[in-house]
Amino acid sequence: MTSLSPRRRELLVHLSQGRTNIEIARLMYLEESTVKTHIRHLFRKLGARNRAHAVHLGYLHGLLRVPSRAVSERELEQALVVAAAVGGHDSRWPQRLARNVAVLLRQRGMDVTDRVEVTDHGD
Repeated sequence: MTSLSPRRRELLVHLSQGRTNIEIARLMYLEESTVKTHIRHLFRKLGARNRAHAVHLGYLHGLLRVPSRAVSERELEQALVVAAAVGGHDSRWPQRLARNVAVLLRQRGMDVTDRVEVTDHGD
């Protein structure tokens, strides 16, 4: 695996954070079309088929790292409450998301409780 330039590494980080092309363009002071071109070149360099595959390869080859601190139950709950607010009308969606996030965090060696409940705080 060849190394990435600082700019391409920054792009990969933005992809790993789920940012859109428009958000990336704004953060990197580029045109959206330029971001699309950079993403295409990044995919080619990594041998990636899509964004998710590029992020996976980034972690696999040590180009991206999981933050070293553990995510607290409260932080995870807050993220899930926000995600549930934009998740549509499927009442099982937050629980599925919580389970999948917990599995991914455990796979990366991060501490997370076995059960996370999403509660409505009436906000």
